[in-house]
Amino acid sequence: MACGDLMYNHLELFPEYERAVKEMGVPFFQVIGNHDMDFTAAGDAHSGDTFSRHFGPRYYSFDRGAVHYVVLDDVFWHGSGYIGYLDDDQLTWLAGDLARVEAMVEACFRSEDYREGQRAFAEKRPPSFTGR
Repeated sequence: MACGDLMYNHLELFPEYERAVKEMGVPFFQVIGNHDMDFTAAGDAHSGDTFSRHFGPRYYSFDRGAVHYVVLDDVFWHGSGYIGYLDDDQLTWLAGDLARVEAMVEACFRSEDYREGQRAFAEKRPPSFTGR
């Protein structure tokens, strides 16, 4: 599993990365990171479009043996930077996904600073930090 920052802002290299991963001949799962986003997008809704075209959904789950893996997109692009945040759609999906799981659960995701991101979002203000 590659946990984000696949090409460090050079999304045009995704096809070459895909080719190299395919040549390995083993299942390989991708997680979107803050350097895998479309920084030209006006907001979060389309910030993962290029990633999704190459690797599929930004959040998903899968089973391997007795383990249920959950992959989340915790990078929220607000148009001029990003914060660590899980939106309501993703949390609703996660609750439904976990409700159906009978196996042990393991979560894998990139971790941004949730505390500041959550506070800023709740207070309807920009976060006190920006990343890029």
